[in-house]
Amino acid sequence: RASRAAALPALATRPALLRAAAAAHWRCSSSSTSRAALIKELRALTSAPMKKCSDALAEANGDVDAAATILRKAGLAAAQKKASRGATDGAAAVARGPAGLAIIELNSETDFVARNGIFQTLAAGIARTALRLPAATQLVTELDPTAIGDSQLDGESSTVTEAIGFGVSQLGENLVLRRACFLALPAEGGAVASYVHNAYAPGVGRTAAAVVLCSAATDVDALQALGEQIAMHVV
Repeated sequence: RASRAAALPALATRPALLRAAAAAHWRCSSSSTSRAALIKELRALTSAPMKKCSDALAEANGDVDAAATILRKAGLAAAQKKASRGATDGAAAVARGPAGLAIIELNSETDFVARNGIFQTLAAGIARTALRLPAATQLVTELDPTAIGDSQLDGESSTVTEAIGFGVSQLGENLVLRRACFLALPAEGGAVASYVHNAYAPGVGRTAAAVVLCSAATDVDALQALGEQIAMHVV
């Protein structure tokens, strides 16, 4: 009887213990959810891998802006370390806008990286960024890779140079924006057209060509089709 009576108070405290455990679990779950949200926000800002975002947030004590700065510095440092390595492979990317068409060449060390989705997304983003540079004064304008590098990457908060640095840290190879060109839609009439050979993704492939056709013809679709055929022969 004595032992049973002594056990009763202990049993009476169990609901309180369970409530405390449930509260602790809720706090833990809330913390995990909050951390996941921060990682998601940081990935949206930087396009960095989840593990790197998690490590940067830990170093920055949960400050997303500070973590983004850490990742940018790390990406640029990684790019500088690999800058001396030859990058002779890669892909070409094409982007089209109301005023014309941009074509860029992004190099990697191997075609293995060029076939990676991260690389292809980066190349496509750089091509779209090239469309936003100051309007060309001639039909075909060679664009300065440095000017593109200093521009904000289309749809991202980082610059093209920073995004390339992230790409280097993610893919482990040197990446180089080799060259870029803008083809303006003729004001007097005509068309701009392109062709991507061995496409890895829409607008991104092993090689690509772009042409400008000046014509007074009113059948724009026919001009476009002709331009694509010519670009195909160029490749």
